[in-house]
Amino acid sequence: MVKYSCERRGKGFSQKSHYDSHNRRKTPCENNADKIKAVEEKSEELNNNKRIVENEEVIVKTSLMNPISNKSPLRYPGGKTRACKKLETIMKEHFDISDFDNLISPFFGGGSFEFHIQNNYQLNIIANDKFTPLYNFWNISKNNKENLCAELTKKIDMIDKDDFTCLRKQIMEEKNEMNQSIMYFIINRCSFSGATLSGGFSLEASKKRFTKSSIERIKKLDLRKFNIYNLDFEDFINTNQDTKNLIFLDPPYYLEKASTLYGNNGDMHDTFDHDKLYKCLSTKQKWFMTYNNCEYIKNLYKDFKIIETSWNYGMNKTKKSSEIVVIG
Repeated sequence: MVKYSCERRGKGFSQKSHYDSHNRRKTPCENNADKIKAVEEKSEELNNNKRIVENEEVIVKTSLMNPISNKSPLRYPGGKTRACKKLETIMKEHFDISDFDNLISPFFGGGSFEFHIQNNYQLNIIANDKFTPLYNFWNISKNNKENLCAELTKKIDMIDKDDFTCLRKQIMEEKNEMNQSIMYFIINRCSFSGATLSGGFSLEASKKRFTKSSIERIKKLDLRKFNIYNLDFEDFINTNQDTKNLIFLDPPYYLEKASTLYGNNGDMHDTFDHDKLYKCLSTKQKWFMTYNNCEYIKNLYKDFKIIETSWNYGMNKTKKSSEIVVIG
């Protein structure tokens, strides 16, 4: 039985005489206790580092096993679904995507191209849309999609022309973000060609487009690397100037005749200030933008590289549009 112990060496003695003799040694024993403590501390440090590394490995493996793969649940006039690969090719010819962490989108809309780029390059999306019902839909899809989907599911096969007309009249006055998001999605899916507040009711769309599968697209959205804002485009662009940001712009196109495509009966289109956008971009770098091919816009951006191209839009699968891509 150990009755006496040397704290410096950690050695035990059963008899006091032996313990006293040990203490009378001319050469003091080494302080093993400090060495043991140092070893224990180092061991704990290594274990902590191992746990950190293991956690990082889990995060990396989880990310690789569950890459983001989003598809827009919205039908959107002017959406770039059929232009994604062509736009991606143009983007890669003019920018090294590995230089960027974030894709900045001042006019997010339906987000088809932005999601396409995120799916393939795993960039963060920092988005913006001035149209409040659309902004609320994306924001609720990110932060409360379970309740959004549950409420939408209750409305399947329940929407007729009178309901549609009523929703269109009420949506801009609705103050509750969840309710406005529900209204927006229903109107979007049940309108002709997804024209939403600018399109009439389509019985065929209400049966074939507002379905469980369309709501499943919302459920499947992975928006952990997505944030959206509701700002004026100039304020949004100016607050997102960073060397790691690549800006993609898909503004309302320049039309000589009035259009009702965007916003509330076209208010986002008719009031859009194309000159203001030009002045904002003229002092910026690392951006590319789609526009309709017209002399006014080409003359406005004559000092930038302009690529003429074309693609089909979802609203008309056979007719090709005449487009330009401006490189900043």
